[in-house]
Amino acid sequence: MLGAVSLEMIILIVLILAAVMIVGSMILSTTQNATEKIEEKSNRIISKIEQACIDDSDCETGKCIRGVCR
Repeated sequence: MLGAVSLEMIILIVLILAAVMIVGSMILSTTQNATEKIEEKSNRIISKIEQACIDDSDCETGKCIRGVCR
């Protein structure tokens, strides 16, 4: 009887570990996707900030039109 309980416990532990691994991989995947989206958004914001200007002297080339170097 002791062997049967031990086998049941081992099966239960294996199932719990499998569930934890599946949830962990899902969390990692979600985190990677979120990181990529945040990085893309940050790059777009930085690009817009770099193009911002007050007058023509702020622009290396072109003119300042409505607060943006063109």
